[in-house]
Amino acid sequence: MPTIEIISVGAHSLGNFDDLSYFAIRKSQNIVSDRDLFASDLLGLDGLIVHLGLTQEKEEPLWFCGHAIDWEVSGGVFFRFDPKVFHEISAIVKEMQQASPVNTALFLTDIQMGGGANADRRKLRSLHEFAELNSSAKLRWNTLYKIES
Repeated sequence: MPTIEIISVGAHSLGNFDDLSYFAIRKSQNIVSDRDLFASDLLGLDGLIVHLGLTQEKEEPLWFCGHAIDWEVSGGVFFRFDPKVFHEISAIVKEMQQASPVNTALFLTDIQMGGGANADRRKLRSLHEFAELNSSAKLRWNTLYKIES
């Protein structure tokens, strides 16, 4: 199952994200991923991390995001978010980027099966570039996206 985590670099506070329909959010000031793929990238990083989860059980969400993926067009190392949930993903990333004093958000994906084992790192110039990758089903699994503007 895929996991998605977003980091606001250098941030010390965030909104509450109470109005989300498709995701549960777990926030932490201790930047540790649920997976080890990018552990070395996150060592010593200051900021806040949110882990996205399935909202079916708000009391005890499952911290996976398979429900957010458009599996009909996703395959191999590439994926796309379901169009009905992408607006929430985009809003979360935007909030995380705006909360960052250096205007930087890190978007981490991890899938253990079918996405390739190699960790990749990509730098994006804007949230718009992130949206373009999504609309063309060119987001990559097992990738840390550094989104700046």
